[in-house]
Amino acid sequence: MVEKKTNGKKTLNIQFNLLDVMYGVVLSYGFNFFGAASSVSSKIFFFLSYLIVIADWIFIHELYSEIEYKSRVLFFSDIAVLFFVSRVIAASVASPEAFFMWMWILFASYFFWDFVACRVIPPERWASFKLSDFLTSVFFFIMWMLIRNGLIRKGYFVTIIGVIACFVVLFYWFYAEKLHMKRILR
Repeated sequence: MVEKKTNGKKTLNIQFNLLDVMYGVVLSYGFNFFGAASSVSSKIFFFLSYLIVIADWIFIHELYSEIEYKSRVLFFSDIAVLFFVSRVIAASVASPEAFFMWMWILFASYFFWDFVACRVIPPERWASFKLSDFLTSVFFFIMWMLIRNGLIRKGYFVTIIGVIACFVVLFYWFYAEKLHMKRILR
């Protein structure tokens, strides 16, 4: 059990430690699915899902170094996000339809997390994330519905769209957010 001093008070970091362990479990669990990737597209989706997991872990660590958990809902939301991430990894080798469906659910859960975070963390920190996570979840939902209804054929076009969408998300998380925070802190 790690203790942290904040404003002269001791707070337990059991939640942080549990999340670290859970991220490790999800990452190691995901390696089991790489052998099931039978096509180039499924291998690409597999690595994209790993990029999202690792980026999420890095981003969450940066965030938690700045704030304390001020809501149990955030903690349980993080556990749900980890479950959805594990499903994204499993779905990445199953089919593009499953991948886009679980990415939609994952980003919808990110949007929920942002919404709760705005209640307990200064809103200027989360205003841009609410919009980007909402729009990303809408994008993945539309792609899932188009693939599911046969309006877009599965193949390299879908793979390219998935790659572009994931890299836009990663760019926003790490580059645009840092610029946004510099403007706020001036």
